[in-house]
Amino acid sequence: MTTITPTPLMFWASGSDVLARVDRVGVHIGRAEQEDLLRVFEDERRAAEAARDPKAWLAALCKAHQLTNARMQARRWDRASGFAA
Repeated sequence: MTTITPTPLMFWASGSDVLARVDRVGVHIGRAEQEDLLRVFEDERRAAEAARDPKAWLAALCKAHQLTNARMQARRWDRASGFAA
């Protein structure tokens, strides 16, 4: 039997905004910061892969996955509201 440990939510969408959990508070992060974070997570993933550290590898993927989902949801809200360019 596999035990699944829930991953804390670090990124989520609120309307067209993407928020990040910082000291238990949701903080708005802009598109440039989102891109920077995705690059950092990719660097973390590659480093974990090189070090053969599956836990660090999975942690980097989870963060990137949450941020990507939040970005997609915010973009959907933009399109549905007619704000998307």
